[in-house]
Amino acid sequence: MKHAESVFQVTFPADQDWSMLNNGSIAITANAEETANFKIAKVQVLTGNPFIEKEQARALNEADAKAGDKVTLNYDAPKDLDTLYAACVSKNGLYRVVPFSINDKEVSFAPIVANSRATRAAVATPTIISDGRNSDNLNMVLKTPKANDEKQWDNSDWNDQLYDIETTVNELTDFTTAERNEVFKVITGIMPENTDNSAKVMQSEYFINTANYFYADGSQKPITITPVRVWADFLGWESLYYYYYDPAKVEGLSDAERAKFLKQLPKFKLLECADALVVGGNSAEDRVRMAKANTNLGHEATHRLRSYTLAYFGDDNFANGVTGSYEFPAGYRIGLMFRVDSFPEKPGWAGGSAGNVKSAVNFYADSLLNNEPNKYARWNYGWWPGHGTTSTYLGPNKSRAAIFSANGKAYIGFEDLVDRDYNDVVFEVSGGVTLYEDSIVVPNNVYTMAFEDTENGDYDLNDVVLKSQRIDNTHVLFSLEATGANDELYLQNLNGQVLNAATEVHALFGQPAGTRDFVNTLEGKQHVTAVQDIVECPANFTYTDNSFLPYIENRTKGNTVRIARKGEDPHGIIIPWDFQYPTERTCVKDAYEQFNKWGTKSIEESDWYKYPTAGKVYTKSVFQNQKK
Repeated sequence: MKHAESVFQVTFPADQDWSMLNNGSIAITANAEETANFKIAKVQVLTGNPFIEKEQARALNEADAKAGDKVTLNYDAPKDLDTLYAACVSKNGLYRVVPFSINDKEVSFAPIVANSRATRAAVATPTIISDGRNSDNLNMVLKTPKANDEKQWDNSDWNDQLYDIETTVNELTDFTTAERNEVFKVITGIMPENTDNSAKVMQSEYFINTANYFYADGSQKPITITPVRVWADFLGWESLYYYYYDPAKVEGLSDAERAKFLKQLPKFKLLECADALVVGGNSAEDRVRMAKANTNLGHEATHRLRSYTLAYFGDDNFANGVTGSYEFPAGYRIGLMFRVDSFPEKPGWAGGSAGNVKSAVNFYADSLLNNEPNKYARWNYGWWPGHGTTSTYLGPNKSRAAIFSANGKAYIGFEDLVDRDYNDVVFEVSGGVTLYEDSIVVPNNVYTMAFEDTENGDYDLNDVVLKSQRIDNTHVLFSLEATGANDELYLQNLNGQVLNAATEVHALFGQPAGTRDFVNTLEGKQHVTAVQDIVECPANFTYTDNSFLPYIENRTKGNTVRIARKGEDPHGIIIPWDFQYPTERTCVKDAYEQFNKWGTKSIEESDWYKYPTAGKVYTKSVFQNQKK
């Protein structure tokens, strides 16, 4: 240890065990809800939620499974993680995930987070109670600050039929703190606050392939919409409407013809956002005041208070009192319209009322219908950092909504102004709808074993570099990536067909007998392809137990080098990452400036291996993921 401390120029504590892993096991019950598109084929343990871009989810272990199976998986998780995820995965790469603590022993998918529901109230028959097509206050009319008279839509054929309906409202048990945190993390991870998410929306598969419509799946399950998040300046004046149609009726139509058809469809008022998320209040002003005053409904408001059930009224007869059904024809498209009854003036905001729409405006998830509304939904954002000082708007036919899936649930977030974060009000859509889902590819986690070949080394940790992945419950993929040694070295305790004790390390890279040149440790030299092998392992295999792990035999010096344990110097360590190891004769403390902080106090900088120093690590080694 004295030699190591002279190299690192610090004193390592006697209890430093050099472990960056927590070993555990979890019994996963594969009871995620199956659908026509989602059939369980395997279960996994993941480091993160694959539905959230910011988290680089990686699989720690997996096993084949079918619905209802209970499978126990052993795993080695990075020590900086205290929450992991269990996943049910289909053959086509669709995911359902649920979080669990590293202290948990079992996990189940019932109920699914973000869809835990109180007992559903008895389903009532919905009826139309008022026909709003001729009501003055529901006409599509806008007032702008540049004109005192009413501004009609440029398209004279815009003739929305707006209806109030009676339908089932389900009172729900609110999220627990853990559920709220998880759902909020999912929503803001996908559509983050104060971020221009417009490019993401326009490039989304949901936008491209579905125009932000949901599809009735023919299961006859009631379709429900649940508001789960609100951060809207006009909360008390915002309502959600829906409409539906048979897609066969728009086949072959041009965009203009389709827009004309959609404009004239009846729109049914499902909910007022304030009523859905705020308890009490007799007026719109009261509801807004309560929302703003209640810290639980503030900037990060994520709640589950009420769900609303959609009704199908047929395609032709919309007279008052028509009785509806919760059974939508299979394949019907269901669209959403977000209505803001008024954009009130906000005295004291820089820019005053410049560009402020004072009357009703309807925004659609279908971007084809937002040409005129977007022109008038303008705001002077001089008061908002990063938005400039001039009046701005989204532009013609820009989407007003973003659909995304999280944990197998469908969400839709609306943009009610112009900051383009698309999370002002977020709804969960459940029941008898089909949601377009992208297949997800989650790579197996990479573990890098980096060795010195002698007790008195330079600690560049590249004399032998082995990377590996646990690709399922009984197989590990090992990959010999580099050797920065001239000694005669052999891999021990690794009984593969290719990687085993019989062949010297340099010879594994194709060097002639007796030749021991450096391989893949010097920048500027030709990179040599890694040597890989899949090895069977027991189900209780763990990277935290040396009895399972390969080690180095140095026949030149007559010693062996194993992964370091408590009280030893770091002559061999396991990094739970696709590690960029140091270049030749560069000490790991220089290649990773936070290494010594972690070495002397392991609770600090435990993810030091993610922050290399430019020019001091080997950059050409890209681990090639393989499956059995």
